[in-house]
Amino acid sequence: MRLWDAASGVVRATLTGSPQQFWKVAFTPDGNRVIAVSADGGVCLWDAASGEAVSVLRGHAGWAWGLSVGPAGQTLVSGGDDGMIRLWGLPAGQVQRP
Repeated sequence: MRLWDAASGVVRATLTGSPQQFWKVAFTPDGNRVIAVSADGGVCLWDAASGEAVSVLRGHAGWAWGLSVGPAGQTLVSGGDDGMIRLWGLPAGQVQRP
């Protein structure tokens, strides 16, 4: 996945972290993190400035499809093929609800 500078059209970073396809992508409200869900069930987080991987959250069995970040950037919700909706605390990535 590539992170582009919208003004210049230059690629700022290539984001890696999952051997599978990414489905949904979002920024945290402060713009500091890029988050994506992937076909291997991972929820991947990157530093938006550097493009460095921050962490991969694991909790879905099967594909992770849905993603939303709370307005304060402290909560992430993901949904997957396993029928589960996971509520994650950010930045640590702990599961808040199974």
